[in-house]
Amino acid sequence: MPTNTRRAWELYLAYVIIMTAGRAYRLFTPESPEYLYFDVLNAFARTFSFPYVLALLQIVVTAFHWLPLALYIFQRPLGPRWFWQVILALWAILGITGNSYTKNILVSLYRNDPWLCFLTFLFMTLPYLPWYWACFRYAFVRMKTNASGQSPETSGQKKY
Repeated sequence: MPTNTRRAWELYLAYVIIMTAGRAYRLFTPESPEYLYFDVLNAFARTFSFPYVLALLQIVVTAFHWLPLALYIFQRPLGPRWFWQVILALWAILGITGNSYTKNILVSLYRNDPWLCFLTFLFMTLPYLPWYWACFRYAFVRMKTNASGQSPETSGQKKY
């Protein structure tokens, strides 16, 4: 990976860490609207705590996904590819199901102004697209070591 591209990815990794920390802060800070949303849901019935558990799992798996992004940036293989494929699928599923607060905001925006809802959805999802792309490439595209046990970088093969 060229040095300039790698630096851009490193800056993106820092941005991703800040995004995840902000999401965790909003979930755990009593003054935030997201905390209030889950607190009100939980006040009605304990069965409504399931969306909170999904949101919490989504944050944990998202934080875990810093690792494959860093491994992609520094081009280091770690573990079997099937593990990263399963974790990527789990992250995508939790990304859809673990954001009930965001889904409710989008539904309310859609009822008032569908175009604003679409733009908000794009604004919220576009920062995650490079992350998904890099983790997808790490899970599905990276090459294994060759027959002599050398990694692609020491044997001259292209890694990604």
